[in-house]
Amino acid sequence: MNKKKWMSILLCLVMVFTCVTPVFADTAATWTAEDFTYGEEEMKVYVGDSKEFSVDAWVVKGLSTAGQEKFAAGNTDIVIPAKDPNGKKVQGVGANAFKGTSSSKPFGITSVVFPETEPVAYGNTTRGDFFIGNAAFRYNNLTALELPEGVVLLDLQCFANNKLLTSVKMPKSMMSIYQGAFNSCGLTSVDFPDQTNLALQIDTMAFPSSKLVSVQLPSNIEKLHQWSFRKTGTKVNIYIDVADKNGLGSYVSTDTSYQMLVYGKDPAKVSFMGDKATLEYTEVTFEAGKTYEPAVTIEGLVKDTDFTVTYENNAAVGTAKAVVKGTGSYYGELELEFAIKSAPAPTPTVPVTGDTAPMALMVALMAVAAAGGLVAYRKRNN
Repeated sequence: MNKKKWMSILLCLVMVFTCVTPVFADTAATWTAEDFTYGEEEMKVYVGDSKEFSVDAWVVKGLSTAGQEKFAAGNTDIVIPAKDPNGKKVQGVGANAFKGTSSSKPFGITSVVFPETEPVAYGNTTRGDFFIGNAAFRYNNLTALELPEGVVLLDLQCFANNKLLTSVKMPKSMMSIYQGAFNSCGLTSVDFPDQTNLALQIDTMAFPSSKLVSVQLPSNIEKLHQWSFRKTGTKVNIYIDVADKNGLGSYVSTDTSYQMLVYGKDPAKVSFMGDKATLEYTEVTFEAGKTYEPAVTIEGLVKDTDFTVTYENNAAVGTAKAVVKGTGSYYGELELEFAIKSAPAPTPTVPVTGDTAPMALMVALMAVAAAGGLVAYRKRNN
């Protein structure tokens, strides 16, 4: 092959490789400070007793043109930078920065990584310096969320309506979680540290309409509103490792109408709430005079040693419950439902003979029809 032909082939290869669309192999590497827009925004953090501090924070306001192109190309796992293109510290994400239109028209973010920030002076101590603003990530497709050290504020509705969001991990730096922060998410777990650096405030309806059954809160929590974990239909067991669990002013309520029960936690005990409890059966046919007590199994635990079981509404047609409570070295409470169904009504039959009186037969046929039965009869020839 002559030299001229080799040069032609080489030139074609160069053109092919230079025209290939780049693939986003590394999310962290592909998102840069230039992919976002920035601005100043006031952030207010309530710290109890009607006190607050405010910060004019330098925050991410949304995607730049370059960021929009990157997002449209399918890179929906975003990484928030620690500094803007000029080297200025990023202190949070602003209001509505990545808000979708509705649950059916989400913005489309599937994961987000936040930077860790250096603490700043706060009275005689220090605090975190990262704020997540009002509705910043509302209506997205987040599935899990791990907030780094430095985050102090989750503002109104900031992660609301992330239907796929099942787990959240909170940092020790967290100070305030505002109303509706996780409204209408699919949460099954919220992991708090044993203690936060500064007293934690959780506002009303911060975690409503979730799938949570048990939450362990930091021992130094200062505010817990009676509707913070309000749900529809089931109770949320709230555990607080403090001597006086009602020492949070008027915020804590054990009224079951609020779907939140508050317990103290023995540090030597372990919650069994994360273990999978199963019933021997979830449906049974009713028989008069019988009570139903399907066995409860929790892998690795022993009934009457590690947990007890009682039953409610288990002798009549309807929805019955097995109430499971930790004992011994375990704590927690769980309710498992099972159905007691009516036995199907027997199909009545009526013998038809030549001696059956017409009126008596008509009465019998009407009774059968009223009961939903099926009647067959033969017409006499005479």
